Amino acid sequence: QAFVPLRPAMAVAFLSRTLDQVSTSVTQLQATAATLAPGLVEAPKPEKAPEIRYLLPAQWEQEWEAYKNRNARLRNRHALAGLLRGGIPEHLRKEVWQYLLGATSMDPQEAAEQNMPEVPPEVVAQIELDVLRTFPSDEFFTSADFAGPERLKEVLLAVARADPGLGYCQSLNFVCGAFLSVFPDPAESRMATQVLLQRLQIRNYFTDGMLQLRADLKVLSKLAKRHAPGVVKLVHANGLELSFICAKWFLSLFSSTLPLETVRCIWDNMLHDGIQTVFKVALALLMLIESLLPADARSVDEVVAVSRQIVNVDARTVLKMAYDPAIRVPRGELNLMRREAHSKILHADAAGDLRNAQMRRGGRQRQAPW
Repeated sequence: QAFVPLRPAMAVAFLSRTLDQVSTSVTQLQATAATLAPGLVEAPKPEKAPEIRYLLPAQWEQEWEAYKNRNARLRNRHALAGLLRGGIPEHLRKEVWQYLLGATSMDPQEAAEQNMPEVPPEVVAQIELDVLRTFPSDEFFTSADFAGPERLKEVLLAVARADPGLGYCQSLNFVCGAFLSVFPDPAESRMATQVLLQRLQIRNYFTDGMLQLRADLKVLSKLAKRHAPGVVKLVHANGLELSFICAKWFLSLFSSTLPLETVRCIWDNMLHDGIQTVFKVALALLMLIESLLPADARSVDEVVAVSRQIVNVDARTVLKMAYDPAIRVPRGELNLMRREAHSKILHADAAGDLRNAQMRRGGRQRQAPW
């Protein structure tokens, strides 16, 4: 790993995530016990949402300094979450993202000395094509001074070398590009990307079969039936799945759909809350689409047309909807739903492979149990 181990911020982030996991497990046990023995065990109360605070940059910096200087055991995560909901000032975003990622320093020498394989020529060619399609309308990213495409190519090649099993998949260019807009150093952006893929457990979005992406879209479809039933019903009535609209949201973590400024504000919260933010924002966008659909909408083309209208929605609107108490996506429940969906898809794929193998051997002699 290129990050220097055992830095204070890394230790704090690790302990914070561990405490969150323990709290989530306790909450799940309480909920299960309350279901099995109603009246004997009190169901856990919904956690109070942090207050969203919209502060001037100077006030935000003052609050951030106070948070950092507080004893790590006494820090209020809700206080930080409230600050993040209101948006991080541009001049502080790099520092705050480093803290949220648990990485305050890198060792360039260690990264340079890693024995990394060469990237196949066909992958290099695809990367060279895609970097020119990444944030083409963003003046800063494409400016000669920043040289975004050249830096992005360096990041994507480094990611492919560091993780040959991952290699390169389209949409990674937008994820890495969004990091570059905050971490101009390609080495730092590369490491931030790898940490994010691991933290959100989305590496398998970009590998063969895209197992975790398919699983998460199944989970989203189930949640959307609660929050945006009209959109789900209309899409299904046209013989399509919700992935038709939402796959690119998840693959690029919204960076290929929404303005880069809005994406950075969403990521402020995603780096703090994890995959929950991705689902909450996706549900908020689906609810927004449903609210704008004509009452007599019948065609999926109308859903697509409305989805194009929301690309300029501002960050405050999206985050206010996403973190409204009406959209409840408890972490423990979400993790369980993701694991179950992943397992079902994995087993279905294995069954399909076995059926295909049997057909290649001359057909099945009896009906398989699945």
